[in-house]
Amino acid sequence: MASAQILIVEDEIIVAENIRSRLIGLGYTVPAVASSGEEAIQRAAETQPDLVLVDIELKGPMDGVEAVEQIRASLDIPVIYLTAYADEDTLRRAKITGPSGYILKPFELRELHIAIEVALFKHEMERKLRSRERFITRILESIPSSLLTIDRKFRVVSANRNFLVKARRSESETIRRRIDEVFSPAVLASSKLEERITKVFETGEPFGGGQMERLPRLPGRVYFYRISPLKDEKGEVENVVVLMDDVTEQKRLSEDVRRAERHLASVVDSANDLVVSMDSEGSILTWNRAAERISGLESDEVKGKHLASLCVEEHQQDMRSLLVRLAKGQFTEKNEVSLRTKDGKEVPIAWACSSMLDDERRIGGLVAVGRDLAERKLLEAQLIKSAKLTSLGVMAGGIAHEIRNPLAISSAAAQLLLESPGDEKLRDEASRKIWSGIQRASYIIENLLRFARPPQERMTSMDISESLEETLSLLANQLRVQHIELRKDLAPGLPPVIGNKTLLQQVFSNMILNACNAMPDGGSLTIATSAGSDDQVQIEFADTGCGIPKEDLSNIFDPFFTTMPVGEGTGLGLSISYSIIKEHQGTVDVESKLGMGSTFTIRLPIGTDQERRR
Repeated sequence: MASAQILIVEDEIIVAENIRSRLIGLGYTVPAVASSGEEAIQRAAETQPDLVLVDIELKGPMDGVEAVEQIRASLDIPVIYLTAYADEDTLRRAKITGPSGYILKPFELRELHIAIEVALFKHEMERKLRSRERFITRILESIPSSLLTIDRKFRVVSANRNFLVKARRSESETIRRRIDEVFSPAVLASSKLEERITKVFETGEPFGGGQMERLPRLPGRVYFYRISPLKDEKGEVENVVVLMDDVTEQKRLSEDVRRAERHLASVVDSANDLVVSMDSEGSILTWNRAAERISGLESDEVKGKHLASLCVEEHQQDMRSLLVRLAKGQFTEKNEVSLRTKDGKEVPIAWACSSMLDDERRIGGLVAVGRDLAERKLLEAQLIKSAKLTSLGVMAGGIAHEIRNPLAISSAAAQLLLESPGDEKLRDEASRKIWSGIQRASYIIENLLRFARPPQERMTSMDISESLEETLSLLANQLRVQHIELRKDLAPGLPPVIGNKTLLQQVFSNMILNACNAMPDGGSLTIATSAGSDDQVQIEFADTGCGIPKEDLSNIFDPFFTTMPVGEGTGLGLSISYSIIKEHQGTVDVESKLGMGSTFTIRLPIGTDQERRR
């Protein structure tokens, strides 16, 4: 520290210059020399020295001690007093506690050098220690935990600001007080703080943690506390540190989370749909009450089983494939897979499945929501039957006309035969008319019976063009009466489709009757078939009717939606048609412009592809 700046305060000029020259010779910087207390204060403020050498007995109104007191009021610097006699009263006034604080005159250069270096070193160490203490204090004051240091007599040695603020206590009310003066008896009893502090002192092992409440068993602040030992150089526990964290909000949050979990579990359990959670492999974790009610299987009976194992045999592989795709993060659409109940029955279920992501956005599980379709399918069957009866009523007039014509011809021919039994030519002509009329009536009745026969669930190979022709034969009179021109563009040699002929004829009938309703003043209906892309057969019904408003296009397949006047339509025809086509794994699309007509396009997979699907 030879480069340190030193201020010399000495009223004897010769002594001051002697000291100055010696210090400069040792490498110190001596920017100023003062001969009085007042001058010393001024020079110290100007030069900001690292150390002051001051004669303790200065001449004038201010001695060395008074000058140092004012210098130290603004500067934290070490001071070495120079004195010819170190009496006790003078040392007490100067607050000198060790020999490094003063030098007796006369002194040697080596003695002065050592005193200066010791004073500078000691001051630097004290400065660093104070800095470290302030740093540690700032850390302790800034941590969001309350901290107490306690000695073996259960007295508080130190307490940080966090504790004092939260406890609403001052330092004087806390430091050197026993913990039974700081904490209430109820808190000490419930937390067992004294007992656990004693154990830490005895064992030297920290206490992992406990709960402390300011108002046990009543609403109030809740703390989590830990106790750690502070050991000396010999490893003996000298003090213990009690660290307390306010966990009131965390506890309330955890209670809120538990309430939310209970509420969510109640919602899931009260749902009318099946709600099933699984691990990423598809093994069942939870099975709500709706699933128990529909399947007859209790939650304990299915837990750990693969969901696919509870499906009907022919659908198990479909469910396994679906869950594998979900586990890989792939999107899946709704699927209809039937469950096998405990008593062996099949229940059709529409499943909507999705993957569950954890906090790191990785797939941690799967969830499936299933809707029982049994009642809906029963309702659909009833609606189909109702719509078919409605269609039959519409067709009745046309069919009556179609049957009356051949019957009238046959009746007339029979009357001629009775009147002229001997006319051979007339007899032959009348016989042919009677035979033709009977054949025509029989054909119409056969088609009507085929259409009215209850739906058969069994799918068979069928010719679309043939089915269309049969349907048109039943509705030919309806088209004729309403002055609708029928244009047919049926592609020859279309591949067969696998379907239910009766149901598809119901669809075709609905399409034709809807077109008739759209053209009350007559028009044109074009029915065209073609082999579409992706192994499909395409059937188009294009009319020149009134068209469909743009805002209604998204609703036309909804049940009971109709633009017809009240009492002139149920709104079921298109919704039933849509359901039937979806059951055949086909699609129905519509294009329409208001006032220019509509085109309904039905696409059905051809037979070979359909068979592969099944």
